[in-house]
Amino acid sequence: MRGRKWGAWQGALAMAVLGSQELLILKFDAAGTLLRTFKPAVLDGDQGRLRSAVMGPDNNLYLTTSNNQDADRILRVVPRA
Repeated sequence: MRGRKWGAWQGALAMAVLGSQELLILKFDAAGTLLRTFKPAVLDGDQGRLRSAVMGPDNNLYLTTSNNQDADRILRVVPRA
C-alpha cells in the first residue's frame, strides 16, 4: 500500500484471501520480517469472495470479487481520514 493517506499501513502488502472471503494486510520490516497482520472487519464476508487486491494510480486499493458472473464487482477501498 502506498501513499501517506494509508498512515501506518503505508508500505504494507494487501492480499485478498479467496477462500475465507477477507482482506489480509501484512506489514513487514526492511529485512522482510513479518511485523503484524490486520484484517479489516468491514470487508469480512460482506462482499463475498475477494479475488485480488491491486493499488491504483490514485493510491487507492482496488479489490475484485469472484462470486458469479452476475455478481462480480470491483471495489475501491479508501482509508478513513
